[in-house]
Amino acid sequence: MKKQFLLRYLICYKREIVSVLFFSLLSSVMTVACSTIMNNVIAETLSGNGSNLWTALALLCCIAVVWVIFVYAQRYTSGKLGVCLTQKLRQDVTEKLMAVRYDCFMEQESGTFLNRLNDDIKDTADYIDKLLSSVLSNGIIIIVIAAYLSTVDWKLLLVSMLWIPVATLIFRVFLKKISSLSWEKKGRQDKLTNIIQESFASTETEKSFNLQERNLKNAKNAIDRILAVDLKQQKQESFITPFSFVIQSLPVLLCCIFAAYLAFHGSLAVEDFVSFIVLLGFISQPLTNFTSVLVDLRKAGVGVERLNILLDMPEETCGGENVPNRESVTAVSFQNVSFAYSGSENTIKNVSFDIKKGERVAFVGGSGSGKTTLINLILGLYPIENGNYNLYGTPFSKINPDDARKCFSIVSQETFLFPDTIEENLRYGNRTAAQEDIAQAMQAVGLKEYIEGLPEGYQTTLEEGGSNLSGGQKQRIAIARALLRESDIVLMDEPTSSLDPKSENEIVKLVDNVLGDKTIITIAHKLNTVRDYDRIYVLDKGNIIEKGSHDELIEKGGAYYRLYTGLDNEEMQ
Repeated sequence: MKKQFLLRYLICYKREIVSVLFFSLLSSVMTVACSTIMNNVIAETLSGNGSNLWTALALLCCIAVVWVIFVYAQRYTSGKLGVCLTQKLRQDVTEKLMAVRYDCFMEQESGTFLNRLNDDIKDTADYIDKLLSSVLSNGIIIIVIAAYLSTVDWKLLLVSMLWIPVATLIFRVFLKKISSLSWEKKGRQDKLTNIIQESFASTETEKSFNLQERNLKNAKNAIDRILAVDLKQQKQESFITPFSFVIQSLPVLLCCIFAAYLAFHGSLAVEDFVSFIVLLGFISQPLTNFTSVLVDLRKAGVGVERLNILLDMPEETCGGENVPNRESVTAVSFQNVSFAYSGSENTIKNVSFDIKKGERVAFVGGSGSGKTTLINLILGLYPIENGNYNLYGTPFSKINPDDARKCFSIVSQETFLFPDTIEENLRYGNRTAAQEDIAQAMQAVGLKEYIEGLPEGYQTTLEEGGSNLSGGQKQRIAIARALLRESDIVLMDEPTSSLDPKSENEIVKLVDNVLGDKTIITIAHKLNTVRDYDRIYVLDKGNIIEKGSHDELIEKGGAYYRLYTGLDNEEMQ
């Protein structure tokens, strides 16, 4: 799985990768060339014949300069590749987050996504960079130099490399433990990110209830858990240092012992021995670096696998036809629909209803009755596996979700406003809306004079969450946005639950006046806001237990009557 993931990105940059490996090959050839000339310089010096000494030294300097250029080119190309790869990874992950199926997205913790967007992308880029610059490039250098050394004295090379199989087996044990600890650390970092993010999001509640000490304790515990893993990982990595020292010194030691034996028997020249030792240093250094590089690759490899899991998450299907007939009498139809969240019992159970075009319909019930889930199913955010859902007479599963959602506008309990200008927030409803259309929509919701009276008018930048507007103003902007969208169906998700009675009455009247010709589907906690609706469905534990108009349900004296009279026009519990 990880190999396929890496291959997918490496193919995109095959030209750059070939360049990195090509420059590595050239630099290794230059290294061997330097050693060959140095071998001749030593031989002439020992023989007392220095006629070609200065020529050889000049040539050595020239080759060294070319060698430096090739090393620079290899490092620059590798670094540029890393930067480009990081940019592509960020782009792909961002696009994936936008395309991930809603149900899969909601199953993930937000901290996990944030860490994958930052740490895991960095780890993946580092992984590929080290794979190219430290493993493949150094591998080429080792192969080229080892091939040359085998021509100098293959027996000496063989003795110098005897330790590699044994060292590899020992080292694999450390790598496996380090990889396991890296997975554990990533999971604990996700938890810490979630705690910090929740702390930022709930600052008002935190300070109101004096929860700083409690939240700080939770954060400290999470940090301590990360520290515990770090210490275990550090203990494993500490073994690498003496291990690397042994790897670096052992080849030279074995080489010297065996070279002394060969020299004693007269089968090894001094200049060959010096050249061999110098070039062996060029091999032993990359081999030594492999220990630390392999540790880094194992740790970064966890980020690669986590990123791969994210990029393989199922996306929302964008196929299907457009909504064929928006003039159908029945706008939304559910027939025996059941739905359960992952790992839980059914939240919606055999629900059936038909909502005609232009009707105003409300769903009411206690907390956990399935009202919000129903809205999410109507929007197609969760796939319906049991039962049938038709939008304007066509099965929703056969419709392109993007086109289907053009039929809907939503006014929610907490209107989300982007930290952008008022005009841009309104344009999210309709990107092609003219300035005149925006002014008319604001006039309809009663905010035109207020907005145009601001120093920057429609170009006023809203703070995060629209905190520089009142709750009623935010809801009016949401209604204006729904009006600009020109959709046929408006979903109202408890739009007045957080408003005072005066603002609530204004919003109810505004919906009647501005959106009166649209199909309105409302989730309501405050039952007095839906008394004039055409039909009201009462939900209980995922079942529709009553339906009818306000007067009909009151006359029945059933669940709706108990909810309405027991709450005395206050928010349902």
